[in-house]
Amino acid sequence: MNITISSIYRPPRSPTPVLISDLLKIFRNRPECLVVGDYNAKHRIWNQYVKSNAAGNTLYKFARNCGFTAPADPTMISNRRNGRNSTLDFGASCGLSNTHAQSIFDLSSDHNPVIFTLTPNSTYKHAHNCFTFTNRERFQNILSVTVPGNPRINDQDGIEHAVQNFTHLIQDSINQSSKIKFLTHQAYSIALQTRQKIKEKHRLKKLWQATRYPPTKIEMNKLQREIKRELKNIKDHAWDCDIEEANENPDALFKIINKKKTEADNLPSTYRL
Repeated sequence: MNITISSIYRPPRSPTPVLISDLLKIFRNRPECLVVGDYNAKHRIWNQYVKSNAAGNTLYKFARNCGFTAPADPTMISNRRNGRNSTLDFGASCGLSNTHAQSIFDLSSDHNPVIFTLTPNSTYKHAHNCFTFTNRERFQNILSVTVPGNPRINDQDGIEHAVQNFTHLIQDSINQSSKIKFLTHQAYSIALQTRQKIKEKHRLKKLWQATRYPPTKIEMNKLQREIKRELKNIKDHAWDCDIEEANENPDALFKIINKKKTEADNLPSTYRL
C-alpha cells in the first residue's frame, strides 16, 4: 500500500483554474493521495463568517467528488482590529475518506499548525474519475525527435542506463502529449464502431452547417439515433454489472446508493419531490 502525501501552497492571486489542474496532476495515477497546505480558498462551508472567493467556490465544487478535510477551528488568526479569523489550511484527498484535521494554537505564526490524521484501508473511499487522454500522433512526433537513436553500450551498466533513459523519454513524451480530464460521471468504454459513428456524425454536422443540404440532415439524424441507442445499451450493461456486483458485495451497494443520492442533490429544487 502506497499513500502519497503532498504539501501545496496557492498564492492569493494565483489563477483559480490552475489550482484544479494541479490537483488533478497530483491525483493522477495515485490511488490514495492526500494534498494538504495553504489553499487561500474561502468558502462558507469551512469559513462561516468569511465571504467566499472564486478559488473557494471552484474548490468546493471540485471537493464534492473527492475527500475533503478541514479543521473545525480557524487556521489563520487575523491581527487586524476588525479582522476575522479564517480557515485557509486544509486537505483534499483521493482514495481516502476517513481523514481528520485539527488546528493547534501553539506557535506564534499567523497560521496555526494543522495535524492531519488518516486511517488507511477505509471501507468507503472517495475516488476521482481522473483520466489521461493521449494524442498518439503527437506522442509519436515528440518521441521521434527526443530519442537520439541507438545508444552506445559497452557493458551491463550501459544497458541499464539506456533502458532508464528510454523509459524516461517515453514518460516525458506521454506527459507532453496528454490532457487530463476530470469526469464527474461514470466513464464507459465505447466500442470502436460507435466512436467511428460519432466521428462521422460530427463530420456530417459540419457539412450540414455549411451546405444546408436536406439529405445530409436526414443522414445525420439517422446516425444520431443509432449512436443514442448504442450508448444506452452500454449504460444498461454497466448498470446490470453494478447490480450483479451489489448482490455479492455490500460496498458496491453503498456506492450505488451514494451515487444516486449525489445525483438527486445536484437536481434543482423544482425537480425534487
